[in-house]
Amino acid sequence: PAGVAAPSVVVALDPLDAVEGALSGAATAPLDAAHPQLLVYSRQAEALRLAARGVAAGRWPRVQFAFKSDYVYPDTPALKTAWQNTAALSASVPLFEFGRTRRRAEAEEDQASASDRRRDEARDELERDWLKARDELAALRDEEALDRESVAETDELARLRYASYRSGGSTILDVETADADAVQAKVLAARTRVQALIQLATLDSLSAGPEER
Repeated sequence: PAGVAAPSVVVALDPLDAVEGALSGAATAPLDAAHPQLLVYSRQAEALRLAARGVAAGRWPRVQFAFKSDYVYPDTPALKTAWQNTAALSASVPLFEFGRTRRRAEAEEDQASASDRRRDEARDELERDWLKARDELAALRDEEALDRESVAETDELARLRYASYRSGGSTILDVETADADAVQAKVLAARTRVQALIQLATLDSLSAGPEER
């Protein structure tokens, strides 16, 4: 408008039809068994079990072998070169640890089992949210059908009321009331559609991708 500064930010939103088309596959997709929230606990349990194996390996004798080869340059007073090879072998055996290594390994295993339990709990929560979103989406689809009927009926009623007003059978208040009912029906229909899209987006975040279906 005149006298108003040009906007500094312009927000462009995708049409609702495009959004619904992009998310429509999530309505029938299964729950994502590789959801990031589940993978976190699975990877954590795997890392703890590997750490437990590493700690448990300390109960056994340890043998180390080392080999080194050096090229010796001429040095006074002996002006000649030579290769100097060195080999070393060492062995160590834990004697007085009093079960400390075993207890550390068991503690790592216990933490891994705890991560497995947290993963199972997270899976139950995700499945609960997934089923809830599916049920709510189904109810909203039914509500959308009723909203479409309501929009069509209120539009027709508003048209008939205006025709009646022009012929002298209705008042202007009757026309305005019918128009308000038609607008309210459209608002309720839009609200229901947005709620359905929200549930679709929730399902999309919890469901397996197209390559995993």
